[in-house]
Amino acid sequence: MANGSSYVSKDSYRVSSVDDILKIPDMMTARELLKSWGLPTKGIGKKEEAVQRLIDHWKQQDKQEKVVKDEVTNGLQKAIYDTKRIRDKLKLKYDEILELYRRLPRQHQSDLQRFIPDLERIAKLKKEELNSPECIILVAGETGSGKSSFINLLLEEDILPISQLPCTSSFCELRKCRDNNQRAVLYYKAFGGKSRQPKEIDIRHLDGMKELSKRIQHMDEETEESPYEKIEIYYPFPFLEEGIVIVDTPGIGENKTMVTRVKEYLKKSFGFIYVVNSSNAGGVHEGRLKDFLRTVINMSEEDFYTDTTMFVCNKWETVPDRYKDDVRGDTLKKLQKFFRNLTEDHLFFMSVDEAERSLKTAGKMSLEHQYMLTGIQRLLPASLEKKLDIHYRFLSQILKRSVYSLKVAHNMEKCDRKQKEEMIGNIKKQMDKIQCNALRCVDDLRRGMDYEVKMLTETMMGVIGSPEFRNRVGRWDPRDCPGSSDKKKLLRDASELIENRIGMEVDHWERQNRIVKNLKEKIISKLKRDCELMEDQMREVEGTLVAGEKNIISDLHKTMKGAPKSKKAKNKKKDSKGNENKMKTLGAAVALSGRFDDDKQVKEHFKKYKSKSPDTAMMEATELFINTILKSSLLGDSIGKFLSRYTKGIDMVAKKIPDFIASDQELLEQLQRQLDESSGSKSDLTGLLRSCSVLQGTLDMFYVKDMMHKDFNLRDIKKEHQLGKGSFAHVFAGRIVQGVREVEVAIKLFIDPLKPNNVSDVLLEDRTMREMDHRNIVRYYGCSLQMSPDGSKIHWLMILEYCECTLKDKVLEDEFENPGKVDEALQKHPKQEMARYASQISKGIEFLHSKDLVHRDLKLENILVSKDNVVKLTDVGLTKHQAFIAGTLAGSPVYMAPEVHKQQGIYDRKADIFSLGIILWEMWYGIDAADHISDQLNRKCKKAMELASEVENGLRPSMNFRFNPPKEWEELIVHCWHLEPRKRPEAKHVKVFFDDFIRLNK
Repeated sequence: MANGSSYVSKDSYRVSSVDDILKIPDMMTARELLKSWGLPTKGIGKKEEAVQRLIDHWKQQDKQEKVVKDEVTNGLQKAIYDTKRIRDKLKLKYDEILELYRRLPRQHQSDLQRFIPDLERIAKLKKEELNSPECIILVAGETGSGKSSFINLLLEEDILPISQLPCTSSFCELRKCRDNNQRAVLYYKAFGGKSRQPKEIDIRHLDGMKELSKRIQHMDEETEESPYEKIEIYYPFPFLEEGIVIVDTPGIGENKTMVTRVKEYLKKSFGFIYVVNSSNAGGVHEGRLKDFLRTVINMSEEDFYTDTTMFVCNKWETVPDRYKDDVRGDTLKKLQKFFRNLTEDHLFFMSVDEAERSLKTAGKMSLEHQYMLTGIQRLLPASLEKKLDIHYRFLSQILKRSVYSLKVAHNMEKCDRKQKEEMIGNIKKQMDKIQCNALRCVDDLRRGMDYEVKMLTETMMGVIGSPEFRNRVGRWDPRDCPGSSDKKKLLRDASELIENRIGMEVDHWERQNRIVKNLKEKIISKLKRDCELMEDQMREVEGTLVAGEKNIISDLHKTMKGAPKSKKAKNKKKDSKGNENKMKTLGAAVALSGRFDDDKQVKEHFKKYKSKSPDTAMMEATELFINTILKSSLLGDSIGKFLSRYTKGIDMVAKKIPDFIASDQELLEQLQRQLDESSGSKSDLTGLLRSCSVLQGTLDMFYVKDMMHKDFNLRDIKKEHQLGKGSFAHVFAGRIVQGVREVEVAIKLFIDPLKPNNVSDVLLEDRTMREMDHRNIVRYYGCSLQMSPDGSKIHWLMILEYCECTLKDKVLEDEFENPGKVDEALQKHPKQEMARYASQISKGIEFLHSKDLVHRDLKLENILVSKDNVVKLTDVGLTKHQAFIAGTLAGSPVYMAPEVHKQQGIYDRKADIFSLGIILWEMWYGIDAADHISDQLNRKCKKAMELASEVENGLRPSMNFRFNPPKEWEELIVHCWHLEPRKRPEAKHVKVFFDDFIRLNK
């Protein structure tokens, strides 16, 4: 290792081969080596015996280490080879899709240009990106966490300087060099519009390495920042392969400008390693780290891919053994707040220093070091996958919007001129109404926010002006007070310390009083309430345009999550001091509204600062600072800027809907202008639609076969006995391996193999399931693939939460105490049990409806019961957006609403409420509704095929039994299955009904 000898004490005996062990000079040296390698010395009396034990251990470790290194290297080389193959295929896909784009009629090209501005140029640029194999892995961490030491260990070269002090001031990009051209290139920052030529350092020799070390640590005295934009280091790292770039960053917390630049680097990164300082209590802290981790998530264009992330919890040797389990659990729990799918496999607890010593004194990897490399073995290929995944998303967006646009035109062509004009006129009216509602909603929310800012400002004036607050922030320990002899620096340091103190105290008060949390809930509640109607109408408009074609728009909307971001430069907001907006918390917003500059009283105080004790001087300075906040007009502005982040969603919703309207409206206007002149025959549109669908299917098949990240390998899935068999899938009980644990699961194996004509629907179902994070929805762990023995067929596997039985198994059993089986005097417990189940079912349905989804097949068999007696809706992956299900017959006949039986028109979430009414009836009486309805049809001499007309004519399960529901329960059930959907209650009203019953009858 470069400069490695500087880390070995004079008395250490260095071993790099078996020959070095054989040359051990004496028994004392051999004994010391045994101890340092963690080997027992008991029973060894001769040097030869000690040497033999050392050799045996060396060979065993050498073999194990070689296996680990080979696996990592081979895995990375395979990933790079696969990536090149996929890049070549993606380039062909770009050619195919651009060719299709050029074949589209002019109005459809225009529609795509509105959807993705400058589409053809961007597509060509993205295709060119595929020629670059470069994949950036960002390494970040707190100051003092040992990040640079970790990179040195990972790359097996002492290339970065290390010390107890912060040692990385610049962004260092480490690459594998070609032809042994070892060098470092320093890129200077531009000042005043001028930039200097990059400087190159030859690092083949010790002097060059020393100079590089100084440059990496160098800080400009005036700016307190590195003068370099970045430093590129080219070196023959044995671990790196060409195309992989490791980026070392200044420590999080070093200064706030650095944090901003680290975030900029995240935009270019495909993998992320974070080094945590385990010697700090709790390891993962609140504050900047929390903001930083949130930024990592927010910058991800798609759902965050946890396999591109790993956390190295360094300095593990400093944590006492009795606390290690607690720290492990606490660290994972804290990180899962940001990375929901993070598991123990993504965390590596180790001592980088001990691993380094093991390499340098024993020439061997520690077990912790080897385990960490298994994480790298997963992270690097996953990062390469993520890079390519972005291209798939982009291509898929183009195809899905093309299908939508063509489907609109295709359905318009089916109408005669009068029908077209009538349809266009109605849709335009709806769009105008939506536009008005959007503007009114935003205005109401903005006015409401002005009021909230005013009230919070008045509250904060009272809080920070109170004697209790002043007393708490005004107590200073002399050791925490600034002591610089330079007056400007003294003023700056004191200001920053007081700002931090006030900010922390305000944040503590805010958390206790839940000010921001309550305000956010109020905004979200109003946003949902006022914009719900707009979203319903918008989806109804789009559903009308495509005549309810299943999946088209819902898939389009899901794909929009990864839509390319605007290229326009965004001006960064500045606070009152000219700094970049730092108002991450309410406390920061309040503290930043105070100022010491240009205040005579402040200047006078700091002239006499040295004549007083530091704690007294700081207490008085704190009083002065608080007074500047109270006297200043900036407090309201600061709080307004802070709260503005919570209204961004309002503006996004307000902008998004008009954008959809404008795009669809222009398309309709073009169609209207072409009523008298057809730009293409129906057969042309049909052919183009077919071409788009085929391209989408082949793109998705390519994605599944070659690109898709599988959540589980087949070797980690243990299939056991069969739970059920349907027309589309078989369901098995089984287990999945997660780290050292095994989790009980249900495995759903699709019967039909994946093909271009069904793969897009399966992927849509997968994406829908991943959004279903609710206690009363069956949990989706992820997917896997099962290949046929000859490799010609691929079957989709869904891994779901395991539940012991269905609700039907419970409530329709003879032994179950349904309320309708017993006299009123004995109904208390059965009613409570039914109310508990009904409340949970309603919560699950409410969650689906809040996402504008309709289940379409609610029945007792599709409601599972977990071990802890919690009900969970299943088969939710087959749900559809409520505007896209016209003309489709879905569900079990007895549970179907009349509008579903008709198979015409667009039915919505109220169809689920009809099904819920039937379920509630079954739960009350303990009778299967299908059997009961069949009996009723038989008595009327009707056939099963006449069920639809009978339901429309009022056929419902009978309430004429011995023990009927109370009046209010019966009214609720009857309202649920009302003939007119608008008269049925919402799921939340059903939930409230049963929650109130439970609360009042404890």
